[in-house]
Amino acid sequence: MSTFVQDPHDLLVIPGPIEVTDSVLYANAHPSMSHVSKDFIPVFGDSIRMTREVLYAGSDTQPFLISGSGTLGWDQVAANLVEEGEEALVLHSGYFADSFADCLQTYRASVTQVKAPVGRAVTKAQLEEALLEKQKEGKSYKVVTFTHVDTSTGVLSNAKEIAETVRRISPSSLVRPFPLSLTHFIDIASPSPPHASLLRHTIMGRLYQMMHFHGPIQFRSPIQVIADCVCSVASEEIKFDDWGIDVVISASQKGLGTPPGLSILLASARAIDVFKNRKSPPSSYYASWAKWLPIMKAYEAGNPAYFATPPVNLIYAYNASLKIITAKRSASEPKWPTEVITPLEERFALHKAASEKIKVAAAELGLKQLPQVDEEAANGMSALYYPEGLGAADILPRLAQRGIVVAGGLHAECKDKYFRIGHMGLSVVDTERGDVDRVVESLKAALAEAKAQKGIP
Repeated sequence: MSTFVQDPHDLLVIPGPIEVTDSVLYANAHPSMSHVSKDFIPVFGDSIRMTREVLYAGSDTQPFLISGSGTLGWDQVAANLVEEGEEALVLHSGYFADSFADCLQTYRASVTQVKAPVGRAVTKAQLEEALLEKQKEGKSYKVVTFTHVDTSTGVLSNAKEIAETVRRISPSSLVRPFPLSLTHFIDIASPSPPHASLLRHTIMGRLYQMMHFHGPIQFRSPIQVIADCVCSVASEEIKFDDWGIDVVISASQKGLGTPPGLSILLASARAIDVFKNRKSPPSSYYASWAKWLPIMKAYEAGNPAYFATPPVNLIYAYNASLKIITAKRSASEPKWPTEVITPLEERFALHKAASEKIKVAAAELGLKQLPQVDEEAANGMSALYYPEGLGAADILPRLAQRGIVVAGGLHAECKDKYFRIGHMGLSVVDTERGDVDRVVESLKAALAEAKAQKGIP
């Protein structure tokens, strides 16, 4: 059993970075080590594999663990999956959609935004309309991006519905050269005897005509569905494969319960295929998958590789957190007296319960949520309007005096009107800590004190 315990400190309940366990912080203090050492390589490889588990993803998907913030995920998408002049549709539910759109435009993408009102997610009808309008123009989007939970608003978008809608309306949108030989195609397409020979000749003739009159055969692959999940991974359920998502962007410092500094991205086999068939080289050096793909594959296979030095200590910390999240800590590893390990499904249920407790308490205190619809309110954070007559200067310092650190508003249209509380990871999974109850009681006291000072009933 380890005796390491963190020093006393204020309770950090912003929507990331969050509180981390003693075991994760201890792992982050691992002695300096070579990034190609025989001890580190399996830790990196296991971290890659466990990343898939958190997202319910199969072995054909490709995680990228790279030194950087969640913002680096935007660069990876823009640099590797979109080429100059190609169309991107950004579904806007808050501040971070604007930033993603700006990143895509920096890489010369042609960006269209569909904006929801403040406190709402883009509806299925709005998405359908945008996709159909593009089809009427005889064009298609290369990518559709959305923020699963926008940290600025606490609005939760329906990831499953978005992916299903894109696949239903635009199942085929990316054009690229046919990758197989004609004979290979015939072999795959043809049924078993006795009619195989006749069908082969029929298909061969039609394909020859198409090639003769219309040029090289092309095939279409789906629009890439890109989910910015920086504020949702490990606090909201994300079924990557089942929902048909192509890229999940995340980072270490929120629901994944690790200190900041690690950019985490998961790409589908479809996305990797689109990358490999680009017409032009990736438009970034550091974010190029041409550089990073061999590195990730080598580490997962147990082999050393080098492009840029990975954050060794942070990978150790991330590995320790993933073992908690995926319930994979082995019996031979150090035991931590306060560590709580639960299955993923139970972890999500604990986040939902904590969210309900915070939101019900806030409503009882007369605080209105920024999300306008309960179904669109995130489980890992809450965005709450200040009551009439009070503002940030009245509430936030009083919470700080009680050892509670929350965040102010961020959305440009209303940033001075609300504040944000993060409730994810350790603070909700380890109910014995009492973090959620402490936040509620401190909020009650801070509001009562502020109202009394201003004579507000």
